[in-house]
Amino acid sequence: MFLILRNSKIEAIDKKLASLLKTDLYTISEVINIIDLQIKSLKEETLKINNYLFTVKEETVLSTQDIKIFSLSLKKQHKTATTTEKISSLESSKAQITLEEELIQAATELGVDLETIKELKKELFNMFKTEKENFKKALETQDYETLHKTAHKLKGAALNLRLHNLGEFLKEIDESSRKKEDIKKLSYLIENFYKYIHKLEAENKNKIKIPPHIAKLIEETLKEYKSSKNLKKFNKDKKYIEKILNIKIASPQELEGLIKENK
Repeated sequence: MFLILRNSKIEAIDKKLASLLKTDLYTISEVINIIDLQIKSLKEETLKINNYLFTVKEETVLSTQDIKIFSLSLKKQHKTATTTEKISSLESSKAQITLEEELIQAATELGVDLETIKELKKELFNMFKTEKENFKKALETQDYETLHKTAHKLKGAALNLRLHNLGEFLKEIDESSRKKEDIKKLSYLIENFYKYIHKLEAENKNKIKIPPHIAKLIEETLKEYKSSKNLKKFNKDKKYIEKILNIKIASPQELEGLIKENK
């Protein structure tokens, strides 16, 4: 049985899996996220869905798009397995550690190398960006159920990666939406969450050193876009630049800012 994801979202599931779980594509996408799948695959741990246990394996595929395939094999139910230790109340009262420190701790706790953890963090941040529009629409319509489900899903993804600072931020959004508190308060919380995400990304970008020949290529790309306004051509060139620099770029303005920071 398999799951197919594109841009960190579940796009297709095996009919046998849907039948076994007695669910549909929309419901399964609410309870499973890519971070959890990748961690379970890396650590060879079981994934529990609707009281069924599955072993997870990420398949190697070649694609022109951001597609990932995970195969799931059903396992018999076992007694409660050993779980990771919970964060103690004393630890939670300490000053917040940096994102970089959290990633290092996550690598240690999960038994995964730091580079892999950083790749998972990129997947998580892409998920945040994808769900931003859902937050926006839900705020406009005062759809508390969608606000709750979205925040809850993102909170779970952040905590799976041991990013407790982000998890606490999303926990407040999750609980406030579940209690149907003032929509203005929720709007404020979500706005500040994304400001925090932007700040973390900006801090990370400051560490990026762009080689002169790549900087020249980027400047030429921006110059051509400003002249032609051909967004399709820009997005094609942007993918190439993203691959070289190993980062995600949201817009021409963000790319231009990255060049300015490196001068």
